[in-house]
Amino acid sequence: MLELLFGGDMKRRGLVLTLGVVFIVLGFFLRSFAVSKVERFVTDTPGAFFASVLGIELGVFIIIALLSYMSRIRKKTRNKVTKKKEHETEVERKHELFEHVPKGEIEANLPLVFARLVVEGRYGAKEEYELHVNKEIIIGRYNSNDIIINGIGVSRVHAKIRPEREGYILYDMASESGTIVNGRKIERHHLRNNDEILIARIKLTFKKDSV
Repeated sequence: MLELLFGGDMKRRGLVLTLGVVFIVLGFFLRSFAVSKVERFVTDTPGAFFASVLGIELGVFIIIALLSYMSRIRKKTRNKVTKKKEHETEVERKHELFEHVPKGEIEANLPLVFARLVVEGRYGAKEEYELHVNKEIIIGRYNSNDIIINGIGVSRVHAKIRPEREGYILYDMASESGTIVNGRKIERHHLRNNDEILIARIKLTFKKDSV
C-alpha cells in the first residue's frame, strides 16, 4: 500500500500530499469549530469516529489506486498507438524502398567484367560465389537464395546484387539489421573492387576481375 501511495510518479505523490493537507486542515477545523453534536459523537463513540476516519482513508486509497490503474491503462494504450504508428511508418518506408529497387529482366549485353563475392564464414572459412552479367544475385536466409547466409540479424531476403549498365549494384532489401558497406549503412551502392559488405556479422568482399 505504501509503495502504491508514495512510490509512483510526481503527480500521484502530489495528489497524496494535497489530500493529506486537506484532511489536516479539516481536522483542525473540526477540533476548533466543531458543533456540539460532532464533539459528542467523538467523545461518546470514539470507536465509530475512528472507523469513520479509517473509512475515509480507505476511500482515498481506493481513489488513488483507481487513478493509478487508469494511468497505467492510458499509458499502455498510448504505447500501443505509438507502436502501431511506428509499424505503419516502417511498412511505408519499406514499400517506398522496394518501389525504387529495380526488378525484372537484366539488360542484355552489359559492358561488365565477371566478378565474385568472397564470404567469410565461421573459423575463417571462406567461400566464393561467382557473379554474372545477366543475372541478379539474392542474399539471405531463404534456402532458395543464390547466396545463403545464416545468423542473428540476417533477414530471409536481405540484399541483392544486380548487374546494371553502371556496374554491379548492391541493394538492401529493407532488411531488419541493414546492409553495411565499408562501415556505412546503404540502401543502394555501386560496388567497387575490394568493397567490404557486412550483413549482420557476416563479412562479404566484392572482387572484380581486371579489365
